[in-house]
Amino acid sequence: MSLQKYVRQVKPRNESYVPPVEKVQIALKEAKMPAADWEKVICVAYNMKGGMSEEEAVQAAE
Repeated sequence: MSLQKYVRQVKPRNESYVPPVEKVQIALKEAKMPAADWEKVICVAYNMKGGMSEEEAVQAAE
């Protein structure tokens, strides 16, 4: 006797399938950021590596 069908009645599984292509498209859609913003991120990181505080680096990048 299989106990699994009775366990599913008590605690059903979440069996929603999302294709891998859809997962990648969702991740890319959420990760979109304008190129200018990425450039600012790079500038801030570079300035902080050069010894600036975070506030100084952000002000210098703008």
